[in-house]
Amino acid sequence: MGNVLATATGPLARVARAQRGFLRNIIAAPLIYGVAIPMMLCDLGVSLYQAVCFRLWGVAQVRRSAYVRFDRHKLPYLNLLQKLNCFYCSYANGVFAYFVEVASKTEKYWCPIQEATLPLSAHSRYDSFLKYGDGADISEQLARQRAELTREPR
Repeated sequence: MGNVLATATGPLARVARAQRGFLRNIIAAPLIYGVAIPMMLCDLGVSLYQAVCFRLWGVAQVRRSAYVRFDRHKLPYLNLLQKLNCFYCSYANGVFAYFVEVASKTEKYWCPIQEATLPLSAHSRYDSFLKYGDGADISEQLARQRAELTREPR
């Protein structure tokens, strides 16, 4: 028979769907925003990690500000709640992109070897990694990969 409310088109049905959507958002909000503190702690940890380790290795640090951007709050057509949600999404997506960049530099330094199967979403350095199973002159190839990484612009 299906969900009568989902297929109904009258004004009462639209109000009921809107209320159900609002309730779902209220239930999801603590789960979404509950991740903010662990995400900020990870942000702090990754920033500290690269500040120490990348300096020790002679690798240029990732500019966090290139990934974490906040500008949607300037849009005049957003209400306060929408601006808050946009702020959160800008932070979350930006900080995770920052993490990927830091991780890709770490991977290039320690283990720049491609996986046997291509990852769903490979980072920007992945194509330059050694092919899976290509162990010829591994020490020289790893040294070359590290040298490339240390020559990246600061």
